[in-house]
Amino acid sequence: MSDQSLEVLEQRTNLEVTNDSRLPSMTQTHPSHSSLLQEASSIDTSAERLQELFRVDPSLGPAIASNPSASFQLLDQLALHCPAEVLANPLFQLRALEASGAYASFSLRSLLCLCLAWDSKRETQLLKETKRRMQQALDQLRKQEWVSLSCIWLFQRIFKLQPGDCDGLIDHELELSLEYRAFVDGDTGDIRSAIPQLACDDPGLVDNQRAQLAAFLRAIDTETLNPYIDLHIDPDGDREHKGDGRTALHILGAAGDYSADGFLLFKHNESILEFEPLTNEFDLISYKGGVARIAVGEHEEVEREYHLSLGELQQLRALAEQSVHVTDDWHGRISLLLVS
Repeated sequence: MSDQSLEVLEQRTNLEVTNDSRLPSMTQTHPSHSSLLQEASSIDTSAERLQELFRVDPSLGPAIASNPSASFQLLDQLALHCPAEVLANPLFQLRALEASGAYASFSLRSLLCLCLAWDSKRETQLLKETKRRMQQALDQLRKQEWVSLSCIWLFQRIFKLQPGDCDGLIDHELELSLEYRAFVDGDTGDIRSAIPQLACDDPGLVDNQRAQLAAFLRAIDTETLNPYIDLHIDPDGDREHKGDGRTALHILGAAGDYSADGFLLFKHNESILEFEPLTNEFDLISYKGGVARIAVGEHEEVEREYHLSLGELQQLRALAEQSVHVTDDWHGRISLLLVS
């Protein structure tokens, strides 16, 4: 191979390495990142600029979290991602002397993250504020006397319709299924007695109370609070049918020339019969003026949705997914700290 060919091959190889997207370009990114890191670490950088730096490059979080020029709003955000650096920020030593304390500006979610990342016995002010805020959140939840409920009353019946049942509008027996969904609102029972307490006067009950708090926090975290509410439902509680519902007719077995859509029966794509469900009635099929009235019996209550304002506790849902520093067993660890 000639010297000229070797030179061309060498140039091509160097170009391919330079343009390989899998390799970091140190000449392009390193100086820029180094400059941003220096700016993120400088106490002369404004709080607004630090907020912008974190938005531009989240990897600067630890440096920004350690910077006393960072705003408490930004530190509250960073507590999820780098709690140790936030706690080591010199700003806390200054704020600790203030009447409101160093942690009053933090959200409940961030307070928990800080507690889980630090030896809280050394940070008594952090633990005290976290207890106060958790108690405040639980008390706010306890003030809700009733939990609103939306659900569906499902009425269903399978029956056989004969030509004689509808003045011969059909020419042979049809096996049908009629389903009626009534949309319902109402109030369910009192949830207040299901909300755990933090203070425990009996030392022998501390472990049990910690377990109750851990289970309750886990239910909030995993959005499985329904059992707590179900335990306190008044079976005769107020339910109000909102007036709207949905009827669905289905043909079972061979349909032949017939089809169904909503509450209508069709033959050769022409509507021939309308079906009306009669709730809380049994074994009745009547016909008049193109309408077949079918008793569908009693309802089953399905698709319950409870509407409960959790306040700050709402922040604790999927907490371990929000922060790599929070483990899946955080509920028990927090309960050990808060219940005494």
